[in-house]
Amino acid sequence: MPDDIPVFDPPRLLKPAMAQTMLAGLSLRKRGSSLMEETACFQMLECGDGIRTTARISAHPQGRGTVILLHGWLGHVDSTYVISTARFLYDQGWSVIRINLLDHGDALTLNPGVFNATHFAEMFTALRQAVDLAPHGPCQLIGFSLGGNFALRVARAMRQDPIDELARIFAISPVIDPAEAGRMIDANPLIRRYFRRKLEHTFRTKQAAFPELGQMEDLMAHATITGITDAYLKRWSSFPDTDSYFKAYAIGRDDLQGCPVLVTAICSADDPIVPGLALNTLSHDPATEIIVTRHGGHNGFFQSLTGPTYYDTLIHQRLTV
Repeated sequence: MPDDIPVFDPPRLLKPAMAQTMLAGLSLRKRGSSLMEETACFQMLECGDGIRTTARISAHPQGRGTVILLHGWLGHVDSTYVISTARFLYDQGWSVIRINLLDHGDALTLNPGVFNATHFAEMFTALRQAVDLAPHGPCQLIGFSLGGNFALRVARAMRQDPIDELARIFAISPVIDPAEAGRMIDANPLIRRYFRRKLEHTFRTKQAAFPELGQMEDLMAHATITGITDAYLKRWSSFPDTDSYFKAYAIGRDDLQGCPVLVTAICSADDPIVPGLALNTLSHDPATEIIVTRHGGHNGFFQSLTGPTYYDTLIHQRLTV
């Protein structure tokens, strides 16, 4: 891997973790339009067994390659941090594919089942199809938060099941230890309230689309995200509790050993949503680059209010080496 890791040292006013985290989702960052969005085409992706998700494909006439983006938990293809990075890379000449995770965005009303983060095989199938549909090769995968967790699981899965045209993987603020992430979310009232609002919207949308699933209002009676998740799992999964569920999609210590593609994982030590230092507990070989910065928050890494983020610049640097 390149040893030219740039230093991330934001201005003093941008150092606080919550400021970085809030900026990541600030809708003002995606105001106006862009060629990336104007040229985007809707695409249905088949996940197997009749399950589907959705994507947006923006083909760039320059065709340097294709970047595939996966958003975080309760986000979607139009989440601010996804749009911002997609616009930046499109402007550098890369085609872009933005994929919705199952039960996210407009994929929330596609499938009558209820899905969670352990439905990896379905998303891996969708990713294969997205690679096949890519306007230009090679392909690169960028995942944010839960999408970063998926991206690292893709790297792990490719040890036995390679995707030939997928050349590189980036994980931004990836969830390594879901149980600890749940505790961190519940410990911060602002972040807990943010995710509760998103969960309530998700449940209402799902219930309206599929009334046969029954009422979901009682799920929101739980005060914590972990409590809501526990009730959700008992109703719609085979997991007996959150501990077993979180362990099922955690990234293990040796999961990045022997990955057949280049992997770059970036997290900050001050991340208020996921334990950023958990990245340092992972063993890996020279094909994997681990970067843990002192500042950056969650999906933040702002060097200024107007320019590209630290990870935008680093990804572009790595793609053009």
